[in-house]
Amino acid sequence: METIINLFRNNLRQYGMIIALVLITGLFWILTDGINFKPLNLTNLILQNGFILVLAVGMVLVIITGNIDLSVGSVVAFVGAIAGVLIINMNVPVWAAVLIAFVVGA
Repeated sequence: METIINLFRNNLRQYGMIIALVLITGLFWILTDGINFKPLNLTNLILQNGFILVLAVGMVLVIITGNIDLSVGSVVAFVGAIAGVLIINMNVPVWAAVLIAFVVGA
């Protein structure tokens, strides 16, 4: 038992984020009576935030390779704004606006 306690004390900095995640998860579980962790809600979260997952995976690959670039979010917002302006204000067809947005984003 002493070795487990010593291991925890020696590696507290490494486990800090995991402990915080567990505490926050527990807090939300208590405050919402477990509604946040029902399968339907988790499915909705994944479906509605799928594009963020794709961006996060891409950012992780960039960070791991050492070419740190955290401007992806601003590029996505800029490209989305361009696509919106092209479609709504300039009456560009959706397929053309998406193609132009891809070119601008690249």
